[in-house]
Amino acid sequence: MKKKAIIISSIAAGGLIIAGLAVFLGIYIPTHNKYEEIYKKANEHLYKYEFDESEKLFKSIYTYRDSAAKIGVIHGIETLNETSNYNKAIEETVKTGGVIKVAFTSEGTPVDPITITTKTIIDAKSYMEHYDFLKWNILSYYLIENSHSFQLNLYSSFTPHIYSIDYDVGDGFVVDPVRSYTYGTSVTATNAYRDGYSFTGYTVGEDPTLYNPFVVHETDGQNFLLKAHYSPNSYTYYFNALDGTASQEEGTYVFDNTYLDLPTASKPGYQFTGWYTDYDKKLESKINIDENTTLYAHYTPVTYNINYELRGGQFLEPYPTGYDVTTEDLSIPYPHRNGYIFLGWVKQNQTNKNSEINYVIPTGSSGDITLHACWRAYTSDYGNSHIKALGEFDLPDVYPFDPSEYIPGYVLPYNIVSFKGNLFGDELIHSFGVEKMNTSFEVIGEHNEFLVSEDKIALYKMAFTSHTGSLNLNIADSITEIKEYAFAYAPIASVSSDYVINVREGAFAHSLIETVDLPCVAIYEKDAFIECHSLTDMDDSLQMATFIGESCFYNTHLNSVVVGDQVNYLGPLSFGGSADYHYLSYFECLSEELDSMVDVLKGQTGNISLKLGKATNSIKDIFGSTNVHLVNLELVGVEDIPDEFLYLIPDFDTLTDTVDIVTIGDRAFYGTKADLIPSLNEVTYIGESAFETCPDLGAITLEEIKYIGENAFKDSKLTSINLPESLEYIGDNAFAGCEYLEKLVISSISQFEVLGDLNRLFGMSTYAPKLDIEVRGAGTLPERAFEDLYVGRSVTLKEGVSLSNYAFSNVSSIQYVTFDHSCNTIIPTGCFENAYKLKEIDITGIVHIKPYAFNNCISLQTIIDQANGSNTLGEGLNKVDDHAFANITKIDCLSIKNASIQFGEAVFANDAFEIDLYNGSTLNATNLIDFQGAIMIMP
Repeated sequence: MKKKAIIISSIAAGGLIIAGLAVFLGIYIPTHNKYEEIYKKANEHLYKYEFDESEKLFKSIYTYRDSAAKIGVIHGIETLNETSNYNKAIEETVKTGGVIKVAFTSEGTPVDPITITTKTIIDAKSYMEHYDFLKWNILSYYLIENSHSFQLNLYSSFTPHIYSIDYDVGDGFVVDPVRSYTYGTSVTATNAYRDGYSFTGYTVGEDPTLYNPFVVHETDGQNFLLKAHYSPNSYTYYFNALDGTASQEEGTYVFDNTYLDLPTASKPGYQFTGWYTDYDKKLESKINIDENTTLYAHYTPVTYNINYELRGGQFLEPYPTGYDVTTEDLSIPYPHRNGYIFLGWVKQNQTNKNSEINYVIPTGSSGDITLHACWRAYTSDYGNSHIKALGEFDLPDVYPFDPSEYIPGYVLPYNIVSFKGNLFGDELIHSFGVEKMNTSFEVIGEHNEFLVSEDKIALYKMAFTSHTGSLNLNIADSITEIKEYAFAYAPIASVSSDYVINVREGAFAHSLIETVDLPCVAIYEKDAFIECHSLTDMDDSLQMATFIGESCFYNTHLNSVVVGDQVNYLGPLSFGGSADYHYLSYFECLSEELDSMVDVLKGQTGNISLKLGKATNSIKDIFGSTNVHLVNLELVGVEDIPDEFLYLIPDFDTLTDTVDIVTIGDRAFYGTKADLIPSLNEVTYIGESAFETCPDLGAITLEEIKYIGENAFKDSKLTSINLPESLEYIGDNAFAGCEYLEKLVISSISQFEVLGDLNRLFGMSTYAPKLDIEVRGAGTLPERAFEDLYVGRSVTLKEGVSLSNYAFSNVSSIQYVTFDHSCNTIIPTGCFENAYKLKEIDITGIVHIKPYAFNNCISLQTIIDQANGSNTLGEGLNKVDDHAFANITKIDCLSIKNASIQFGEAVFANDAFEIDLYNGSTLNATNLIDFQGAIMIMP
């Protein structure tokens, strides 16, 4: 190897010597021949696509002929090889003079070939029906011999066009609709649904054919608008009488088309109240339930009367006056009659001859009952405390009873206290049963009228006291409890103690007590002061109370009651009154611990002021009726107003509160006549019918409201209300019957999503002749925002609110629409079409009136342009589109001041006014179609 290398070196050296000799000897070898040889060699490499070798050779003779252009071709082809980006390849090719010849192959329209010599982007396109041109793809490319160019062949690619499918479903809906299709594919349109109806198919355009389903075929190539059609369904309704009987077992109903006569039902002992669905919704005569349905009868038990013939006696405890079939076994208490022993009850026309002392009306009984009392006269020896002699029977004249059939009993008067001791023997029977007291007592008092227990903490009244005057009772310090019925019927004028903490059941029942001074009492048990007709003053005796039992102060003469803040229980009737005893005029309870005030004041009537700290119940529940006149109702710290709080309270003067109310329950202020509204700034919830039929409602300002229920302000004298951006829901008929409503403020364009069809808020028959609907907040009205609106006199669009297509189409009551001219320079398509009562519109600054903008505004009298005068199309107006002012009948003359206005077709079709043309304005025959007989006033 070493030797061979040397030989090659020698040859090379020899070559140099020869070359040198040639120069020296003057031998001439042409240089261009050498370049041509190199150029030829470079081309050979180039057409073999040996780019590196070719480029080296071309660069060595760069200035020779078109070698630079050849290098450009090399770079172009290399770029295509590496990137397949022909635009980038073009840039690389033409930098040094290379040329690209481009040919196009397409299934669409042909594209002529081009030759590219400068930097450019290929932007040619081919077109094919139903397809969108996508791009040019590289088909092939190759060098063109004997040139500094290469051929680039491109072929087209298309993507099929996508067409839309739109649906007009009326009152129905489409779930996940197919809204588009790609040409060349077949799709099936989504069927529509409508509650209570069956979908029958779609029609397309004027074609009456019903397609169900509607199928788009591969060869279809258009946008479709499908109109849905339906037929009402028939449903069967089954009537379940629930252990009763119904006059009809089932009925058939065509949805939303016919009325179903509801049958009646009956059940022994019950009053039928109507048919209900299983979700407890009562049905009226028209039924709109879209399924076969079972309806259930509802009943309320019939209340039967219990009548008493006491025949000289009286009840000394509460007694039932009625019952129904659901009442548990009902025991009738014993009555009392001075000088007689009660022998039992006899029913009218009963078959057995014995009376029943412990008379019980069994559960499930029915019918009115009259009970007659049986008596036996007696005389007693007070000193020995026993019945001395029994007299004759006093029997009701309802049946010829045999007195021997009666079993005599021992029933002592109500004011006897039962106990065991030396005074009265082992056992006494009275109207509250038998009680054994196994302790000993000490007789105390000026007249030996009181007993005190051995531990000296419980006080009792002596039986059969001979004292007849009234006493002022100051209870000893050691006594903390007054026992059951201790002073019942006692002639006590007053009682006082700083140590008594418990007053037990019936302790002062029926007594003559007038004033009570027991400031430390915590518990007043049931009936403690029942029927104390002289009681007028409790002083501070209720301030420490935590428990006040049932009927505790029933039928007293208390006029003003202030219950302490610690009370956690007020029993039913605890401050109630019957027909002759309802003296209460002021009641205050600010306790936060109280859970219920149901029937606490039941039976109280007349003029009453309330001060409540926790409104746990409706006023109707508190009084057990609505027969009360609230002079003033003051709420302290109340945030949540319960359902039916003032429901149907007919007389009510004022309501005040010390905090902002947050929630107002269903029917809370229904029907009340008061100027009652406290601040509603913080209210977030207004329930169903909360202010329905309130006559003095006036203006309301809402700032935080989120929920307004159905019928919330129905038939009230609401005059003004705003709907802030916080509103998330408002129910149907919220303003139905609000004839005095003058302003409704919609605070944001986005609120239209919450409001939906405004008509639903007003019901079907509301007439509010002064109503102005004001819309605030920047943005564009939704299309058809006020379409079909039939209530209100005007609409005011505040600053930044823009008109939209068909915004006021078909409004049937709106006479005036005011809008911000700084952001409205166009009257959109159909914006006021068929606005039948629109009288006036201001088009100042409007440059374009789109098709059908004022078509069929048959009451339009005045078109205002503040720069050009009334009923003038002024100089700033540039274009008026098709039918924009068609069917206008109330304008006498319309002036056209701008000669350059572009008019569409039939702009003034069927109009009857004169047209005054300023400045040589002209209207061509197309513009004047359907304008026969018009008077043209030329300038």
